[in-house]
Amino acid sequence: MRKTAKDLGEYDELPSHTRQDIRDTRRDTFESRRDLKLFSGISAEPLNSFFRETYSRACDYLLKSSRLCYQLVFLIPCPAIFDCRGVAFSKLPGSDRRAPLLEIPAGSIPAIDRHPSLRQTSGRRRERRRKSMAGSWSAAELPRKEAGVLRGHEGAVLAVRFNGDGNYCLSCGKDRTLRLWNPHRGIHIKTYKSHGREVRDVHVTSDNAKLCSCGGDRQVFYWDVATGRVIRKFRGHDSEVNAVKFNEYGFVVVSAGYDRSVRAWDCRSQSTEPIQIIDTFTDSVMSICLTKTEIIAGSVDGTVRTFDIRMGRELVDDLKQPVNCISLSNDANCILANCLDSTLRLLDRTTGELLQEYKGHICKSYKMDCCLTNSDAHVIGGSEDGFIYFWDLVDASVISSFRAHASVVTSVNHHPKDCCMITSSIDGTIRVWKA
Repeated sequence: MRKTAKDLGEYDELPSHTRQDIRDTRRDTFESRRDLKLFSGISAEPLNSFFRETYSRACDYLLKSSRLCYQLVFLIPCPAIFDCRGVAFSKLPGSDRRAPLLEIPAGSIPAIDRHPSLRQTSGRRRERRRKSMAGSWSAAELPRKEAGVLRGHEGAVLAVRFNGDGNYCLSCGKDRTLRLWNPHRGIHIKTYKSHGREVRDVHVTSDNAKLCSCGGDRQVFYWDVATGRVIRKFRGHDSEVNAVKFNEYGFVVVSAGYDRSVRAWDCRSQSTEPIQIIDTFTDSVMSICLTKTEIIAGSVDGTVRTFDIRMGRELVDDLKQPVNCISLSNDANCILANCLDSTLRLLDRTTGELLQEYKGHICKSYKMDCCLTNSDAHVIGGSEDGFIYFWDLVDASVISSFRAHASVVTSVNHHPKDCCMITSSIDGTIRVWKA
């Protein structure tokens, strides 16, 4: 169960008017910080004095309590001080020195264990969350009709991804190449070659100018899309790299690997050293998702970990089963996790509650993607027998299933706007599906 100050009996011991003041302070602070961009390059000095003053007032009161540590962590958001470049800093415990928030020592970041269980959560609240996400699509509108087959990879295709507007897609595979496609016209546009071993993941910036990739050669590649030139190679992982993602602004790449670490790389810097290393995992990290302020990672150690960059906090959701893929809902309120016990699990990002479980497919040995439709009405997952499954988000019933490939389905990706889906497989093909 998630630990909070209230669970420890500290919050209730405060006077009622003080509790209200703290709630008001926290709400006002979050509202003021909502539009801050962590790496925007815009000075936030006008807000710094507000954060420091708010934090100081809270500390003056909380210092009177012997439970200062927990109350600081759970009741008052730790202020971020921005330098002239817009880089966030946080004051280290027991020191006057400021350290970049992306470089705070691991021991100073509190980890909070959250153990989601259907038996531990409110059924009514869980049902409201699922219904609020459910869209209006009917089963007849699901992308189940094959609209095209993309061929060109010489071996298994390990991942396929739409770009931001869904007009193009990128694929990567065992043949050590990345390929750019127009899936709607069935056209192969460009091939990117430089990897020394298989390519396991690929991601493109929102402006389609740069892309990043990773694979078995233990490196993260940063590419120019138009020229096909490798701009930079980031080295640092001690083993194969499983996943890569750009941040929202496209100049930080986050990678995850078999060396049980997540690393962040600055694409604007000439340095090839990571700007942050997170190594709190106990097994391989298979998948990552990014929000404006958080890094979310799924690991074979059975956990989904959320690292809040601004707050300097780690949340741990222990699913007790190896996680090989995670995906965010389109409203970013939920996490979909694919586990190696042939079960997809839907988690509430805020509370860590287990909202629903989806079963019927086979997932025991391979890394396979999962996702939700762009309306968040249905869950999509592949299977090791070549089938694609669609589940109803609310009641977890199988709406549809059909054989899409001759072998393991490695990747599924839904179009960001239209009723369209692309899938890839070990059989070497990429297939386009429409309603």
